[in-house]
Amino acid sequence: MVLLGCLLLFGAHLAALFRHRDLLLVLLLSLVAELGGALAGYATGTVSGLAGGGLHILYQTTAHLTAMIALLDLSRTGGSFRLDILTGIASRRPLMAAVFGFAMFACLGLTPFKGAVSRPALLSSMIETGQWGPALLTLAGTVMALWYTLQIVLPVCFRKDHADHTPDPAVAPLSPAGPVALLLAVVTAALHALPEGLVHQAAHLASLAGAPGHFPEFESPWPAAATVPYVGAVVLILGTRFRPRSVRNVPVLETGAVLLSAASLALVFTTDVSPLSGLFASIMGVICLAVTLYSAGYMRGHAHPSRYWLFLLLMQGSLTGLCLARDLGSLYGFWELMTLSSAVLVMHDQTDKALRAGFRYFFMCGAGA
Repeated sequence: MVLLGCLLLFGAHLAALFRHRDLLLVLLLSLVAELGGALAGYATGTVSGLAGGGLHILYQTTAHLTAMIALLDLSRTGGSFRLDILTGIASRRPLMAAVFGFAMFACLGLTPFKGAVSRPALLSSMIETGQWGPALLTLAGTVMALWYTLQIVLPVCFRKDHADHTPDPAVAPLSPAGPVALLLAVVTAALHALPEGLVHQAAHLASLAGAPGHFPEFESPWPAAATVPYVGAVVLILGTRFRPRSVRNVPVLETGAVLLSAASLALVFTTDVSPLSGLFASIMGVICLAVTLYSAGYMRGHAHPSRYWLFLLLMQGSLTGLCLARDLGSLYGFWELMTLSSAVLVMHDQTDKALRAGFRYFFMCGAGA
């Protein structure tokens, strides 16, 4: 059953890779693939397999449902589920395109918060029971999923709209599906950002069922030097969206980003880590602060400043966490978060050259991780 589940995962991802231009079909095939991964975990009979399988179904169902509803909203404007028709749709539906992109990466276990703990748990259960072949099939399927996800998200969310079938480029109003997609996106983000309670309950239920083993501890608590840029970036962006008109001309984004970057650097010196980790974290902090100061002038007149400052701060938090990581799980998690945030910065200008570079960078780092 372990091999059958992994073959289902591999086959469905392979089919999605060849049919990636039909976005609705891709999401259905991707969901089937991830259910195959959960089946493989259940079949191992271990705590990590049973708990990881249950969590994987929850994570994947929520993420895929979010992507499907966001896609329904986008298709209402584009008139199709085809990738070639929805290319550049973000210029008319920026919020729903962002939700769609977020959900697609969440299907891979990648969000700007934390990666899903279920996928490493499933791999751990296979390795525990000596199922190396199925584990390699799972990894191969995940690499294929990363490839077609990038082939979809980059055109939909980043490529500029040059299509002749969109004579009116005005931003379309939110459809009835929009609030549902937004609510599901919040739920998905919460599941990824705060997994501890669910992990504990799932592992407890698996233990009560008599399963051997334990649920592996993948991550230690985040250091404050990494948490402050993450939380602060979200608060800063939301605050600027709803600031009073009287302070619209005040450089809130630039000032807030510099202060958060400096706070992260200062917190590095209060973290109890080895001297080498502290040295590398402080070097990263100094470089990130210099980049933030330079960006204050660089971003004048550039489009999408909120997106730039958000992901610049997320990148600093990820790089700092990478240097201060106390275990391999945290190292892997911060590496994936660094890949996601820095790839968005590479693609920020949205030119063909930037998108090609971002695709190569993201795929190499993501597949390597």
